[in-house]
Amino acid sequence: MDATWHHVAISVREMEPAVRFYRDLLGFTVDWDMDHRGGEGFSAVVDMPSAAAHMVMLKGYGMRIELFHYYQPQGADAPPPCASATSG
Repeated sequence: MDATWHHVAISVREMEPAVRFYRDLLGFTVDWDMDHRGGEGFSAVVDMPSAAAHMVMLKGYGMRIELFHYYQPQGADAPPPCASATSG
């Protein structure tokens, strides 16, 4: 049996620049755009209490990319990679 997948989800800091990148530069099309998705069901799916997000599904090239911008909880920047991991 071949494994299949429906989409890849990416959390983004700012939705509009991310949509422009995938749509205008890479040629994806917006399939749907849902602002302020939240509630108990959504929180259960993402496993974060009181979660709320702006979500955009893009499609193209036989695949889909779902972009998330979380309103709640607010994200934090990832720490920079440690020097020992980049040298070597």
